[in-house]
Amino acid sequence: MDFERSIVDGVPVFWTEAGDEMLAGLVFRAGRADENLPRGGITHMIEHLALYPVGVEAARHYNGQVDAVTTTFLRRGTGEEVAEFFRAVCASLRELPAERLDAERQVLRTEADRHRPGMADVLFTERYGADTYGLPSYPEYGIGAVQAGELMAWSGRYFTRGNAALWVAGGKPPSGLALDLPDGAAVPAPQPGGEPPPTPAYANAPVQGVAWSAVVGRSPAAQAYAAILDRRLRQELRHKQALAYSPSVVYAPRDQHAAHVLAVVDGLPDVHSLLVSAFIREIERLRDKDVSEDELRSAIDSLLSSADTSRGAIQSVRSAARNSAMGRPARSVAAWKEDLAAVSVARLREVGREAFGSSLFVLPQRSVPHRDFTWLSGYSDAAVTGREIRSADRPLDPARLVLGTDGVSLVRGQAIITVRAAECAALLRWPDGARQFIGRDGVTVRIEPALWRLEKHAGQLDEIVPADRQVTMPYRDKATVPRPWTSRRTRAAGWLLMEPLASVMTGVVPVLAVLIVLAIVAPSNGTITAVLLVFGLILGVAVTRLARARLLIRAAQQNSRRY
Repeated sequence: MDFERSIVDGVPVFWTEAGDEMLAGLVFRAGRADENLPRGGITHMIEHLALYPVGVEAARHYNGQVDAVTTTFLRRGTGEEVAEFFRAVCASLRELPAERLDAERQVLRTEADRHRPGMADVLFTERYGADTYGLPSYPEYGIGAVQAGELMAWSGRYFTRGNAALWVAGGKPPSGLALDLPDGAAVPAPQPGGEPPPTPAYANAPVQGVAWSAVVGRSPAAQAYAAILDRRLRQELRHKQALAYSPSVVYAPRDQHAAHVLAVVDGLPDVHSLLVSAFIREIERLRDKDVSEDELRSAIDSLLSSADTSRGAIQSVRSAARNSAMGRPARSVAAWKEDLAAVSVARLREVGREAFGSSLFVLPQRSVPHRDFTWLSGYSDAAVTGREIRSADRPLDPARLVLGTDGVSLVRGQAIITVRAAECAALLRWPDGARQFIGRDGVTVRIEPALWRLEKHAGQLDEIVPADRQVTMPYRDKATVPRPWTSRRTRAAGWLLMEPLASVMTGVVPVLAVLIVLAIVAPSNGTITAVLLVFGLILGVAVTRLARARLLIRAAQQNSRRY
């Protein structure tokens, strides 16, 4: 079933008769990717404020959604209810209820507390860092700081008739529908900033499974590719090898021209090695080998039949409105079907090569893909120049903090993590002095004053980052503030035992001292004295080595939890 088009108050409207009852969505080309990290959540706040005047009586029948590039206001009900809803939303967008701002801050904080990052979040932060399409994976740090004036300016730029589109399922647009929005120009979706990671690449994370993403051109061929990959992963990983329970693949438009293909596969730790190999092998097969004509036709037929259902018709009209808001021509369902049916085996393989070339994998900790992929270690090339500060747990924690005028670095052996001030996306500031520098590339340096004995100097860290990139964080319970894990006695033991030669001397010297005293006080047979001496030396060295090993193990465990 194809959709119809019309215009209401200058806003494109796409509608279909499909659907049991009327469902409509007003889409604006505004999302998290338009924000910056310190003001993250400003679009979400506008969505909440705009819905507040609608009231609670119809709460089960309306909703708002904010993703990376769009904000949508949804309403289900009669034609009269739908028309009244959009009148209220548009009026609220023209004049946001600023008196509700503090209350909505609390609501949004509560909503954020329920969110748990997933493997897809790691994929986006590894590819985009703390910028554009990586921002939805970060907390909404701006919720507590954004003010009414900023909200009105943001709304005036993005929530306009030139930056909107409406879709309606379940009938014609209702009579009396009005979209009284301010004038404004269309705002194209942002392009990713910074240098993209060298792909194919992989990163390790504490995940229970494998995740993968690729960036491909938007096309019916890419949709067919995603459908075939989904089938193959389910067949191979779930049914044939029983390595996973629910493999899933999603084709998700990113902007006017590009789309993400995302695949997430769950798996138990004892099969991670097999799962990683099998997962990558299926993606390589779509790059290196042609699919059969039967497999391609089967996938295409499945997509075509889905489009002919009521659910498919609603999805088509939603996509048309979203494309229109994003500045991409909204093609008819008939044209899309024609293009999909024309996808060839050769074209699908082209998409497979494109997808593999932009591949980014997230693998479990210590997993290696056994392929020539770039490892995204999260480390930096060099440290800044500046004042070096040793850990409060030295020598059991060899880390060094380097504070420079142009950034900060954390150095642990050969591993360096640096955030330059010029590339700092946000500086998080806690009232107790803790600071967290987040680079646009996603690299993070967390500084807990007690761990570096910086309590009196924490405020100086703020001077290297402009005020508009700083975020004030809420108070923390003192019980949750990290403290040095070592005591004076533990650090003293560390100084004596950390170096191998020093640890040997620590065990030998007391033994020698005792034996010398015994030889002076109670002289005995020289042979017995020599045997006791050798035995004592061996015992002393063994005891100190054991103590050193136990101390090193404890230090490694404590430091791994910290970093």
